[in-house]
Amino acid sequence: MLARLGVGRIYLIDNDTLAESNLNRVHGSRGSDIGTPKVDILKREIAAMGVECHVLTSKAWVKSVEVCDALKASDFIFGCTDDNSGRIFINRLAYFYGIPVIDVGLRMIAPTETYSADLNGRVTTVLPGRPCLICSGVVNAARANEEDLERTRPEEYQRRKDEAYVIGGGEPAPAVVTFTTEMASVAVDELIAALTGFHGMEGMIPNRVRRWHARDDRFIAHPHRDGCPVCNSDWTSGAGDVTPFLDMVG
Repeated sequence: MLARLGVGRIYLIDNDTLAESNLNRVHGSRGSDIGTPKVDILKREIAAMGVECHVLTSKAWVKSVEVCDALKASDFIFGCTDDNSGRIFINRLAYFYGIPVIDVGLRMIAPTETYSADLNGRVTTVLPGRPCLICSGVVNAARANEEDLERTRPEEYQRRKDEAYVIGGGEPAPAVVTFTTEMASVAVDELIAALTGFHGMEGMIPNRVRRWHARDDRFIAHPHRDGCPVCNSDWTSGAGDVTPFLDMVG
């Protein structure tokens, strides 16, 4: 969608390769692409459009050293990850460098004998002056630490998981293409709103939750948490280049 709208430069970051289970929701993917980096598939499909869009790719985690310079040179960042660790990283980036982040999420809970189905899509916009993803309750710092541990020390992660120290480890996160595509459209709409002002003087909507099971949209305003070191701190706002990057150790 961004390429078709005329965005001239796109940087794709994703460490995943296409699995068979992804074929039902990754646009442009084919059965022959199984095992191919997702960023390469998307770059190929954008090139096939024949539009003037220069695409760079990195098959890497968003916290990898190789992607830092390109990230901090971006005009907008779309957070399309499904993990807390990556979200905490781009959350800090928004405040250190004043780069708007448009974060997209989807939650699907199957019905049980006790609870009905719960199907939510969310788009949250983050920029200096607004509450961050932590204050908005979008990310969980403890879960982010567990995800980092899983990537860097898988044996220790498995030990803690076996001892029930990891909350929610191993839970599936299913999604289907109609819902993911719909929220991607909402996210791109927020970019257009930021550039054209069609939402009015306030620009991008801070937090929109689409509840398909309840057939409504909710616009939720979250306050800054007192003393939040990310969005309620004079030091992090516009801090720019510091060592270590984003003042994050590890």
